[in-house]
Amino acid sequence: MRHFLLLVTLMLVSLLTMAQPIYKTVDEEGRVTYSDKPPRGDRNGASAELPPVNNVPGQAAPPRRPAPSDDEAPEPVNYSIEIIAPSPDSSVPPGQRDLPISVQLQPALQPGHTLAYYLDGDPVAETQSTQHIVKEIYRGTHTIRVEVLGPRGQVLAATAPVTVHVHRPSVIPRGGS
Repeated sequence: MRHFLLLVTLMLVSLLTMAQPIYKTVDEEGRVTYSDKPPRGDRNGASAELPPVNNVPGQAAPPRRPAPSDDEAPEPVNYSIEIIAPSPDSSVPPGQRDLPISVQLQPALQPGHTLAYYLDGDPVAETQSTQHIVKEIYRGTHTIRVEVLGPRGQVLAATAPVTVHVHRPSVIPRGGS
């Protein structure tokens, strides 16, 4: 019973502190100050009625779609994907340090699906962009491949591999050492 009386007393005290007046004071330079204490001498101070703190009406949340269960698989998407740059068997000149890769994808990438870019069988990026730049590509012949991955990492579609030849200036002196 004592705990109940203590709780009721605390609630009443908190209500009283919330109902305290707010005072508005304007100084000689026109600056406005709000306080819970009356101004000294009560020159330009008056109890102010403040508007409610939140006056923006709430918006109804959109209805949530139920997550598909394991036995209720989403419809499969038949992707058509092709590397459009670089072209097959193309050469990268010595001054070009990076290799831009662009793919054409139909239909557009669905939510939860990603594109995985591979250089010589090694993953270089996983993104939702149909363009990727491989930085500082090394000299030699390389194979590029791109796959569309589903939400669980399963391969949904893949491009045919594209071979590119990267040329770099030789550091070996000509005519022997």
